Amino acid sequence: MQYLQKLQENGMSKEDILEKYVFVTAGACGPCRFGMYEAEYRLALRNSGFDGFRVLLFQQQGLDQSGEEAGLELNAQFFMRIDVGSTTVKAVVVDPQTDEILWRDYQRHDTKQPEKTLELLNEIEDKFKLAPEQYRVFTTGSGASGIAPRIGAKFVQEVNAVALAVEKLYPACGSGVELGGQDAKIIIFKEDPETGKKQKIPSMNDKCAGGTGAVIDKVNAKLGIPTDELCAMGYNGIKLHPVAGKCGVFAETDINSLQKMGVPPDQLMASLFEAIVGQNLSVLTRGNTLRPEVLLLGGPNCYIRGMLEAWQYNIPKIWEERNYPLPEGVEPKSLIKVPDNAQYFAAIGAVEYGKSEDDDIGVYSGTAEQRSSSTTSPTAGSKRKPKPEAPASARATRSSRLSRSASSRRNLFPPPFSRVRSSRDFSGWTEGLRRLRPSSSTPTEISS
Repeated sequence: MQYLQKLQENGMSKEDILEKYVFVTAGACGPCRFGMYEAEYRLALRNSGFDGFRVLLFQQQGLDQSGEEAGLELNAQFFMRIDVGSTTVKAVVVDPQTDEILWRDYQRHDTKQPEKTLELLNEIEDKFKLAPEQYRVFTTGSGASGIAPRIGAKFVQEVNAVALAVEKLYPACGSGVELGGQDAKIIIFKEDPETGKKQKIPSMNDKCAGGTGAVIDKVNAKLGIPTDELCAMGYNGIKLHPVAGKCGVFAETDINSLQKMGVPPDQLMASLFEAIVGQNLSVLTRGNTLRPEVLLLGGPNCYIRGMLEAWQYNIPKIWEERNYPLPEGVEPKSLIKVPDNAQYFAAIGAVEYGKSEDDDIGVYSGTAEQRSSSTTSPTAGSKRKPKPEAPASARATRSSRLSRSASSRRNLFPPPFSRVRSSRDFSGWTEGLRRLRPSSSTPTEISS
């Protein structure tokens, strides 16, 4: 109360004090009996001229706002970021004030992108129980552009989103490599010698599944390796075999041939990891050298141990071949790492993008329209309506038109050949050959 009185002495009106301040105290929980003083608090405030000042109790069950005065409006705004990829959907909820990730999830959608997105949105709504306008939504990924307008979201290009996340969380990063379900990205950060600012050299393969997580999925489905075992498979110290990395079909063919030769699964997968890493280093870098530190992002890099080991083996070889300067006293493979939340970097970057947008951009509109589109989409089991049958007169007109058309084409095509019964059937052909080739001998007569 002394604090409130001091505010009033400094010129703040009673109305402003009642609107901007609230007293929160512990309720009656266990041996603590603070709740019994609630009535005294209210009486003291009333006697001091602050009648109507809000007194709220918090307990183990939550915040009690059922007192005499108006409650506390909980209007915090959170950022939702949905990454609708080719094989998975990733979602995060972030507090924009602290950058803390409050909720996250990563699930395969099994080709049902709208349905899985709707499922995750429903989980977020059930978790936080906030009004739709208290969320701002930013989406990215190959399947997000069609979903974004249905939920009020702003679409962010995924390369830009990944770059923003890297610059925010790891400003010393020199390169980022992200492997997705059916695409791959490499971003190299170089400093401009004149301005000192970082320049981004992005490269993305979104036209072919070669060198992406889809190849691992395809091969693993054929080998039947459980997910936990696949994630634990290594690369170091395992015998490697030639596997094509340029094309997913070629890679699968090579794996099939090696499997028939009796090559064990650990060698098959290690060879595939080598092929994927080699493909991206030779094509996506476009002649540039990955600069340390190198961050490995995306699901395959995050979850599969062998992918990390393959990168850590192959990238230092390129640094050594090109005499690239490295920090002294540092093991080269330690400059190649998988950061925390590596599978969510595109999601985190979309949040960073949203911070620079106006407050009315990306305001969440709820799931009503998305739920409607999911239930009416072809993947939800809807059937195409049959076309109405044409009237009899129209069918007769069309039949006569087709008949005339067929008769007009008869003279354009010779009649089909009939079965050959004797050499006489070829007499015309034989005469024609004599005229074309007068110096040649008569073709041998074909008997029946």
